[in-house]
Amino acid sequence: MKRIILSFALFGIFATSFAQNATLTKEETVNYINKKLAECNEHKKTPSNGKLTPTIDNQSISLSDAGLISKTLARSVTLSGADCPNGKLYDYEKFNAAHIVSIEADKNYDESEAVGTIKLTLLPNTGHQTSTVEAYTRVLMGRCTDWGEVDRSETKSSVAYLYYLKGDPTNFNKVKKAIEYLRDLVKAEDDPFGG
Repeated sequence: MKRIILSFALFGIFATSFAQNATLTKEETVNYINKKLAECNEHKKTPSNGKLTPTIDNQSISLSDAGLISKTLARSVTLSGADCPNGKLYDYEKFNAAHIVSIEADKNYDESEAVGTIKLTLLPNTGHQTSTVEAYTRVLMGRCTDWGEVDRSETKSSVAYLYYLKGDPTNFNKVKKAIEYLRDLVKAEDDPFGG
């Protein structure tokens, strides 16, 4: 009887130890990051220039087999001075996860907002950013019509930004650790014997 109890106790200790050392795959890590990023949806976020206060509609990342992170951010905005003021801002960023040099909380334009900013510093000029503005382009018989792209810019970048919900004071560190973990997985896969 003592052997049976001892066997169950040892198995329990082994199983608990194994569960604490569980690792996530790249896909599971991306899913976790996206879950944390989605907490910002429907919150307002003022960009650094302070000219607009758009509402975040959607923010997500995806990871290619080559380790490229694609970030998509969609925001609703009111365009001042336009006959049809409702518009959408889209930011698309691409960068290699292995090129993330540092991850830090960035100062917000408006610190009272519920959404915080995570700044990812990349190797110089290794990121690519495309920003577009879409809106109605004309008024026909008193109605806004012809939705389309009204502005577009593309640049090389050495930084990328993500938004997180500040309501939980541990959120920044959770997202930071997940991004570091993802970066390390991509680096290890790219060069498993590197230093």
